[in-house]
Amino acid sequence: MQTIYHSVKLCRKEMRPLKQLWDLIYLIRSRIDEWTKTPWKQVNIELIDQELRQTYLNKELRLLSKECNQWNAYYEIEKDVKNLIASLRSIGEFRNNVVRPRHWEELMKETGVQIHITDQTSLQDLLVLNLHKYEEEVLFFANLLIDNYILRKSLGKKYC
Repeated sequence: MQTIYHSVKLCRKEMRPLKQLWDLIYLIRSRIDEWTKTPWKQVNIELIDQELRQTYLNKELRLLSKECNQWNAYYEIEKDVKNLIASLRSIGEFRNNVVRPRHWEELMKETGVQIHITDQTSLQDLLVLNLHKYEEEVLFFANLLIDNYILRKSLGKKYC
């Protein structure tokens, strides 16, 4: 008889952190779903980045018991949050006024994904580009665009 009660007690002990993890996953995914419906130019990248880093990566996920970080669900939600942060940085770089449609076309060629970019394009639409995989390339490309823009401005219109 005692072994049955012991097993139930052990099961409850294991279920508690699992439920906490899945509740947190639901909360994070709900927030991400909210954000991704927003047109990409209206997304407050800094606010989302701050919430993802401070609330989820550095606080909520770390407060879960040690056994949680051994589960695939923990690893996947942590990876999703980190990928979203990286993608947001890349999207922020492409919000610059010097970026033209041809630059978006080059980025889509690099990623192998074609989408139609307008002011109404949602954050979700841009996330299919998997920009977190091309973060270094996007940063390099954005810096190059800005440098070229500054150079053209300094040379004046007659040389452009």
